[in-house]
Amino acid sequence: MFSPSVLPDIDRHPCLCGESSHPYVDHGRRLFARSGGYTAQLFCCTACGHKNFTPPPPPTALNEVYSTAYFNDDAERTLYAQRYAAPSFDMADDLAVPLAQHAGRAARVHEFGCGTGLTVHHLRKRGFDASGSDWSEEAIAFGRKMGNDHLIHESPTRPADIHDLDVALSNHVIEHVNDPIQFMRDMAAKLSPGGVLLLRCPNGDGAIARRMGMLFDPLFYYPHHIHYFSAYSLAACARAAGLKIISITATSRFTPGLREAVFPPVFGDDDDLLRAASTAFESEELQLVAGLPSHPAVSVDLSLTSPAPSARSLETYDSHESFHLGGPWSYDLLHETLEGCCPMEWSAEHAYWYFGRCFINDHWMAHYGTEYRPGLSFVAPSDGTYEFEIVSALRHAWLPEVRLIIDARRNETRHWIESPAPRTFIRRASLATGERFTIAVENPHPTEQKLVTLVRARKIAG
Repeated sequence: MFSPSVLPDIDRHPCLCGESSHPYVDHGRRLFARSGGYTAQLFCCTACGHKNFTPPPPPTALNEVYSTAYFNDDAERTLYAQRYAAPSFDMADDLAVPLAQHAGRAARVHEFGCGTGLTVHHLRKRGFDASGSDWSEEAIAFGRKMGNDHLIHESPTRPADIHDLDVALSNHVIEHVNDPIQFMRDMAAKLSPGGVLLLRCPNGDGAIARRMGMLFDPLFYYPHHIHYFSAYSLAACARAAGLKIISITATSRFTPGLREAVFPPVFGDDDDLLRAASTAFESEELQLVAGLPSHPAVSVDLSLTSPAPSARSLETYDSHESFHLGGPWSYDLLHETLEGCCPMEWSAEHAYWYFGRCFINDHWMAHYGTEYRPGLSFVAPSDGTYEFEIVSALRHAWLPEVRLIIDARRNETRHWIESPAPRTFIRRASLATGERFTIAVENPHPTEQKLVTLVRARKIAG
């Protein structure tokens, strides 16, 4: 049986910008994550808006994470092979523009964290002298099998031994490392005197996080993503690494879910409007271009402060916090009639409750077309009337809707959840000690859709 660990009660810790970070609060709850036996809490800096998990996973845990299988299945492996054979690749096409702008079309480029080397392969087809390295031996072996001989295996603590680069390229890697300042220093050490670091990462202060909260952002997951940068914290990180900031911008790329994050709703040509919204809301991806102090470019000053959420009082019974810290919750496998239940099993490796194709995570539930349903139940610790706030949304905008089932002493209601935009339901129930208030999810489609499900309970009478 899973026994939740209790984190040290930390009010603040130093931020990479030099100020202090405090416990991040989203929808009235602190944010926790657990994986591989390690539990962490999300902190946020009120000065630069940077968010990161504390304590970070130890290097041994990261080595274990990235030594597992790179591909989910043979279908994904086939997809990558097809992309290798394709005449072009959109990621490489997109990166070619700033690479040519800052270093020329024949630049010597090395991508740190290149995965299978797909981008490297297509940049070489465009004329760049490109190479790459990655932590995953399986990914590097696959790329070499595809005929890409310009790939090197490296470890999280030992970057590839390559120097005199025109461009050190990092595409969605810095959010994975424990020490982003040292990561930038290591890449800066690989540059020629006039070389640049070109780095992209998710925007932890983008439209989805601002409008809907971090738990609803598809790029929020641990232990892979440890850091969530704002433009200000990314600039602070570069300055701390001794780099000169040449530019820091949001890209024109957008992610599924941005439509739901934009309010009021927009109408017209989706592509143009979403690209405009991406720019207006700082998008979901940041791009930093930086050089050594001797680089001839003029340095950009980005030292403004970014508003960040502050800590607020916490409710006693919260399904997300209780998942890690303990509380009156039960994780059950329910028959499709919701009659009868049996406990689910705990996976310490994946940090969720499961049975067959039913799953309950700290902030989502999933059900893949079986006659059973995953059930998150509040078990009343004492007699009284309780009020429940249920916040629910689709995890993936591109997959079909699922049904949320709210069951209070057999007074059942069902609601189709059709969007990543959060919906809130308020319910009250008079419960005797040990009686249950149950939330279940039903997915009639053969898809791996997840339903973000957050429940807060408070006793209002009795």
